[in-house]
Amino acid sequence: QDISDWAKREFNEEISYSGDLKIKLLGLVNDDSSSVGRVHLGVVFLLTGNSADIKIKSELQSGELIDKPTCEKFSHKMESWSKLVFKYLNNIYY
Repeated sequence: QDISDWAKREFNEEISYSGDLKIKLLGLVNDDSSSVGRVHLGVVFLLTGNSADIKIKSELQSGELIDKPTCEKFSHKMESWSKLVFKYLNNIYY
């Protein structure tokens, strides 16, 4: 097993998905701007699928897939780690 197997297991614990899934390790996030960030290191994966058949499991209560423009509208509400990853993805993939 490698770290991508761990990511897939975590994904499957929280998400019900019935398509093919590719997992790519993008890197690490170290954000010392908050008390939580100072004691945690984030591992960032890009998950790519081929199906819209995706649902949040009960643990998370709610969620949905959104496109990039909609995500940008909510970016001011993101926690710092999410903002850093979103900015990176905008620079690299969009």
